[in-house]
Amino acid sequence: MKHPKRINVKGHTYERAAIEESTSRKPQSWPVYQSEEEQEQEQVENVFGLGGGELEKGKFAGYAYWYENVPDWAERDFPDWAVNQHRTVIIFGGGYLPYPEKMITDQDGDKWELAKYYGNSGEADCWICGAGGNGKEWWADEFEDQHDRPPKPDDYCGLCETEYKDMPGYVYVAGGYEAVYRLVEDEENEEE
Repeated sequence: MKHPKRINVKGHTYERAAIEESTSRKPQSWPVYQSEEEQEQEQVENVFGLGGGELEKGKFAGYAYWYENVPDWAERDFPDWAVNQHRTVIIFGGGYLPYPEKMITDQDGDKWELAKYYGNSGEADCWICGAGGNGKEWWADEFEDQHDRPPKPDDYCGLCETEYKDMPGYVYVAGGYEAVYRLVEDEENEEE
């Protein structure tokens, strides 16, 4: 049976496509990520207090999430730290996490010694729609700019996946830690 393109309801004519779109509409998000990996990386940056973009691409000694140097907030613990002599590895997953390895070796064969590590609850205000971030109103304005309509209650933040009606949102990636490693000097590397 072929359905008509227009439907007459109580004297009003509607386009079938518009009705089907409005009744079968899936919730929309903002921002929209290209992949789950891209979303997870930004969630990790959010939870571990990075500004966005610090995480390096590719693995370091088998770790997916890492960046050069020490965390800005921890520089006081490393008064003599030198640029490019430290790497911070982010490990998370909740439950029981083993302590960081005392010594790791990178892809180039350089050895890195654990200098210090810091625990993290694995959750934080969403920096897009959270109370400690840009906030619900800002998110709604950005959503409307992207979708040419105001958000509906079940539209959601692409970063923390909190629905508009439940904002402000939180990002949760599970508890973990930041482990700071110091490059072992070349002489020490050669001796081992």
